[in-house]
Amino acid sequence: MNVLDEIAEKFADVLDYELMSSPEHNKASAQLNEFCANSLTEEQATKLNDIVGKLSSAVFRSSVKSGMKLGAKLTAELLRR
Repeated sequence: MNVLDEIAEKFADVLDYELMSSPEHNKASAQLNEFCANSLTEEQATKLNDIVGKLSSAVFRSSVKSGMKLGAKLTAELLRR
């Protein structure tokens, strides 16, 4: 595991807390759960929730890595000045 992956893992707990206290996230989760309950079989709903979880995880990791890289570039540029 590279250092960016290790840092992303440490941010996961913070992100989980932020998401759980986010009205936007809670609303979207409720909408997804309602859609799954009303439109899909239990098996389909489980599969969709698994896919959404994997997609969310991939987006999170990519976002953290991109943010850290940008932060490092900004820091380096500021130190050069």
